Amino acid sequence: MTNMYKIFLVSLFILMVSWVYGQERTVSGTVTDQNGESLPGVTIREVTTTNGVITDIDGKYILTVSSADAVLGFSFIGFASQEIVVGDRTTIDVSLSEAVGELEEVVVIGYGTQKKKVVTGAIESVSSDEISSTPIVRVDQALQGRAAGVNLTNSSGQPGEQPNIIIRGIGTNGNAQPLFLVDGIAVQSIDNLNPADIESMEVLKDASSTAIYGTRAANGIVLITTKKGQRGGVNVTYSGYKGIQSVSKKVDMLNAQQYQTLMAEAGVLNLAREPFDPNEIPANDTDWQEELFTNNAPIESHSISISGGSEKSTFLSSVSYFNQEGIIGGDKSKFERYTARLNTQSEVNAWLSWGNNFNFSNVKTRGVNSNGSFNGAYNSALNMDPLTAVFENDPSVLTDPTDDYAGNPVVTDSRGNVYAISNNIGQEIVNPLARLEILNFRFNKDQFVGNVYAKVEPIEGLSFKSDFGMDLSYLKFDDYTDLYFLSSTTNNLNNTNLSKQFIRSLTLQVENTVSYTRKIDDHNFNVLLGTSAVKNDSELLSGFGEGVTVTNPDLRYLSLAIDSLERTSGAAWQNRLSSVFTRLMYDYKEKYSATLTYRKDGSSQFGPNNRYGNFMSFGASWFISDEAFFPQWDEITFVKLRGGWGVNGNDKISPFAYVSTIDFDINYSFGGGATRGAIPTNIQNENIQWEESQQLNFGLDAGLFSNRLTATFDYYNKTTKKLLLVPSSIPASAGLNPSFNNVGEVENKGVEMSLEWRDRKGDFNYSIGVNAAYNKNTMTQIDGEGSFLTGSSWALAGEVTRTFQGNPIYTFFGYKTDGIFQSQADVFSHISSDGTPIQPSAQPGDIRFVDVNGDGRITADDRTIIGSPNPDWVVGSTINVGYKNFDLSILLNGLLGQDIFNGINRPDLPASNKQSWILDRWTESNPSTTVPRFVANDVNGNYTRPTDLVNIKDGSFIRMKNIQIGYNFPGSVLERFKCTSWRLYISAENLFTFTSYDGPDPEVGARVFDGNPVLSDRGIDRGIYPQARTFRIGTSITF
Repeated sequence: MTNMYKIFLVSLFILMVSWVYGQERTVSGTVTDQNGESLPGVTIREVTTTNGVITDIDGKYILTVSSADAVLGFSFIGFASQEIVVGDRTTIDVSLSEAVGELEEVVVIGYGTQKKKVVTGAIESVSSDEISSTPIVRVDQALQGRAAGVNLTNSSGQPGEQPNIIIRGIGTNGNAQPLFLVDGIAVQSIDNLNPADIESMEVLKDASSTAIYGTRAANGIVLITTKKGQRGGVNVTYSGYKGIQSVSKKVDMLNAQQYQTLMAEAGVLNLAREPFDPNEIPANDTDWQEELFTNNAPIESHSISISGGSEKSTFLSSVSYFNQEGIIGGDKSKFERYTARLNTQSEVNAWLSWGNNFNFSNVKTRGVNSNGSFNGAYNSALNMDPLTAVFENDPSVLTDPTDDYAGNPVVTDSRGNVYAISNNIGQEIVNPLARLEILNFRFNKDQFVGNVYAKVEPIEGLSFKSDFGMDLSYLKFDDYTDLYFLSSTTNNLNNTNLSKQFIRSLTLQVENTVSYTRKIDDHNFNVLLGTSAVKNDSELLSGFGEGVTVTNPDLRYLSLAIDSLERTSGAAWQNRLSSVFTRLMYDYKEKYSATLTYRKDGSSQFGPNNRYGNFMSFGASWFISDEAFFPQWDEITFVKLRGGWGVNGNDKISPFAYVSTIDFDINYSFGGGATRGAIPTNIQNENIQWEESQQLNFGLDAGLFSNRLTATFDYYNKTTKKLLLVPSSIPASAGLNPSFNNVGEVENKGVEMSLEWRDRKGDFNYSIGVNAAYNKNTMTQIDGEGSFLTGSSWALAGEVTRTFQGNPIYTFFGYKTDGIFQSQADVFSHISSDGTPIQPSAQPGDIRFVDVNGDGRITADDRTIIGSPNPDWVVGSTINVGYKNFDLSILLNGLLGQDIFNGINRPDLPASNKQSWILDRWTESNPSTTVPRFVANDVNGNYTRPTDLVNIKDGSFIRMKNIQIGYNFPGSVLERFKCTSWRLYISAENLFTFTSYDGPDPEVGARVFDGNPVLSDRGIDRGIYPQARTFRIGTSITF
């Protein structure tokens, strides 16, 4: 941590402590039910703090609170919660009554809060307790497995890597990530947040709840609320853990003997001996995965918070440190984060209050290519031949004096050992440890996110609020590569390379709202009016140079590069958003509720012809179980019906995409010499506008058996029109790149369900929750008949994902198969309509391809849909058990019905190593198999073409994401150590994964480019960086 941070934090803590006055006191008592029976296991917590205890077997408790102003909250499964001000009492006995349910809870909505009982939209909530029960790196990972309708897929297991988050299906061809707001401030990333600072997360899923955010809301909204201080004395809380990580699964690859036998049989390698002896033990048998993976890679987190306040002012300040090294590359694949937070609230007088939420952060990352066919470290480990040793005993054999790269140094480890070079395989497949050794990529981000607000309440029910927010970040990328000799054919570097990039981004947000709440008899009204203005300005400066020889990363500058080999460039972009909005919320006796929302946005993202848009929604709910005609069954506690419709927008495209741009870096021949010129690069289109999402939602909430069982069901139909696509119909002869047009349409239909059972038996309490979501995605329109969207590629085999009209967005694209030829007669019987063999060059053991277009040949025109990365079901489950002072929590998550494109093997390199299933390949003695024969000259394309037989795998899985066992120390221990709460726990992450997928990890998200997941890349496994199995031990203690 820099000196600036240290000075700031020390000054901050001294200032906060000086604000607090009041004295601690000890409170004790007994908690019973309405019949006077003692209740063990009741949670007693000082409100807005982590200070708390649980009652013992006799229902008794002892708790030291911060002051007489402290408020105690009493909560227990199946009972209504209570809050009591301590005052001057030292004994507080409480009787809890049966709960009506969670309907009295308050949830965060856009620009306010609302009682859950009258909510009309589809909202998922994740509390701070749920977040703390699963140690996470990024705040958004808390949504996985907990929120129905939210498909969070990790893009890889690399530390700190951004996950893919899809809410209710993909509704765009661009950035499908939801809008994140932290304490009301829209942010571009949330890797800067300390999970221990988070009070709650709400996911707004339907248009009724999201339309208040207009043109940015089509992909859903995630509202993040950070913790605030409380009245009373000082509370100091430390929470932290340390752990180790290791790979949870290795891919079953061929060993050296199996490899050389296969290659000799296929005629791939010249093994220089006649005849070949398959029983001969090779000199080397390298398990490259074992060599690559780092065992016991460290992970640690530490957080300290200080909170407190007086009758008029409260504060919470915190600092944290997090560090995670990767299971591939160790500290060359790491994520490190420092944060400092200050949240304050102050009442100036009876009608004026103000506050702030400030978060400072520094994020440092180093990384490897986490899912690449050409320079991925893990891909190299999976494809590298096992006959090659890790190190070369005689380095002189590695270089040829006549070679162009003879002067380059060989790659060595820190002890001077020379990494070996394979004689069997080349191109990009090199010694994976040597590849890691030459990596020197660094990323640094300093970020401040915060807001200051003032609130005026001149009369009861009326409030004016002004909020000023800022998101300021400085990003630095640094990549240096020294000279090296890595391969006898390619991948060598003749000069040092240094790349640097600096980005400054500033977002300012000003919002003013007026809210009026009024109750007239049994009628409740709330009216909200507001304005919002957001501006973003970003600048980029980048440079590249060769010939820099300084090895100290802090002293490497582009000015040290060779002048003729130095290049610099820069860019700037900006966008503006101006909005007005209003909302009316009404309910009658909390039985009938309605919400009307309207927002008008003006966005600089679009041309002058379509800059402004109108977005509106309507939602209603009916507490039908309160009606006289509803059956009065003891088993049914409540039933509530919900429904809503609305329109949202999506403006996530590059700024100024509607204008024609000029490329000034063009060279052409003129007058016998080279001349620099400029050309237009794309077609201007000032008519583009935001994508428009219309969504219809129907929901049901129910409580049964005194709310021990709660259930939620939702059905939705979401249609996104005016999809921003680049038409494929413009010919290349036009000489210009086509611009975006609003020509597409996509539909998502689905159902969501959540069930939770909660109960207690004496000292034993438990809850079991399950959630599941089904979604059907269809691209209903692209750009005319026969149009398609081009997707991502697999090595040199070309495109393997594509979007067709009438099918899901980005399905797998390749060749359909119809088994394996068993004989030459079988080959000749596979004929076209005119009797001509369709695959005349095929041999027994080759794949029989389907002639999709019926032209009698197998060509690229026969490629079609062969699978889909879109899961049918996204599922999750939580299990929580408490017995006396012990607690257990389990989190499961899974994807069912998804396919994975297994692209681990390099199709253009026959000598690359293979997965062990190839041992079951077709031979004359093994004809009953689904694995085709393997030969060097693969004329039929058994392994070089993307097929449903070889590449498409069932990717369904259920994963035990986390299991945690904790112990809360009893009051006698707390009193001895002068603390108010103390918990120890151990946890395991990714302990078990139940799947039939034979690759490294069935959770294959899209790679992230420039902060956005590339949708066409979902489900393509090129040797993905797998998620680690992690064991942690941690504690949380409050004084």
